[in-house]
Amino acid sequence: MTREEAALLVAELAGGFPGLKLSDVTLGVYVRELCTLELEAGRAAVRHCLRVSRFFPSLAELLAGEEADDEALALADFECAIGPSGLAGLSEIGRLAYHTIGERRLRFTDERFYGGLRRDFVRVWKSFAVRETLRAIAGERGPVRIGVVK
Repeated sequence: MTREEAALLVAELAGGFPGLKLSDVTLGVYVRELCTLELEAGRAAVRHCLRVSRFFPSLAELLAGEEADDEALALADFECAIGPSGLAGLSEIGRLAYHTIGERRLRFTDERFYGGLRRDFVRVWKSFAVRETLRAIAGERGPVRIGVVK
């Protein structure tokens, strides 16, 4: 996201808290940190904070809003996966999680075991989301190596 887009998001966020005055330093810090996100992720984080925060959020709360939306997307894919539509309504990451968990397990699990299955699906979904993010970064900056540096 560009600095201009991040500044507009901070202005939108501040607009949800009437009477709030942000210093130039605070505005700069929020803009800098929002620039580390993709535009859609930043928008999702701001929407989440505007819905749930009673007070202007800290950076940690704002960035956690992005993760909360990931959780919501993963749960929506899970509900779709166990429903009658199966693969039809899943996101690309949801399809990867669906195949990893296994159609048989998702389609024929007794409702008493949905808690554990839901937890597993969300965990797998998030791991694929991280991989896709790393692949996108690698495409922009060259290979990304994860592991212990000796």
